[in-house]
Amino acid sequence: MRLSIVFSLVVLATFACKSREEALNEAQEQGKFLAEKKARLVKGVGEALEGEGKAASEQLAKGSAQVVRGAESGVVEGFSAIPIATSESLTTIGLKAERAAIHRDDPKTPQIKVYLVLDKAHKGDLTLIARNASQSEVGRSRISIDEPDTGKYFLFPFDPLVDLSLASTLELR
Repeated sequence: MRLSIVFSLVVLATFACKSREEALNEAQEQGKFLAEKKARLVKGVGEALEGEGKAASEQLAKGSAQVVRGAESGVVEGFSAIPIATSESLTTIGLKAERAAIHRDDPKTPQIKVYLVLDKAHKGDLTLIARNASQSEVGRSRISIDEPDTGKYFLFPFDPLVDLSLASTLELR
C-alpha cells in the first residue's frame, strides 16, 4: 500500500510539473504580452497627443521661454547691480542715487550706470568711488553734469584697468 502511494506521488510529480524549457517558454510569452501591452499603451498616448499635443506643446514652450527670460533677467541684474550710497553733501542739495549697475556695452571701457534723482537743477562734478568687499577703493570716476530737476541714468566711465567685478559697493560724492 505504501509503495502504491509513493509510486502515485512520483508519477503525479513527474507529469504534473512543467519541464524547465516549458517554464522558460511560458515566461517568455508573459514577457511578450507585457511588452505588447506597454507598447499599445504608448501608442494610445501618441494617438491622443496627435490632436491636443501640438497646442499643449506650444503652451509649454511659451511658458518655458518666459521662465528662461525671467531667469536671464534676474541673473544679469544680480551680477550687475551694486549697492550705492550718496554722500550727505549731495543729499542736502536734493541729489540722490537710486540704483547702480555695471554697464556692459563696451568691454574696453568699464562703466557704472547710476540712476540719479535731482530734486533741483544741478551743475557741477560728481565723483563715483567703487570699493571692494573690504572697503578698499577699486577705482573712481568723475563726470560733470548740468541738469534741471530730473531723474535719469548717468554713465561713469572708469580707467580700462579697473576691474569692476571686484566692486561690492559704490559711493557718490
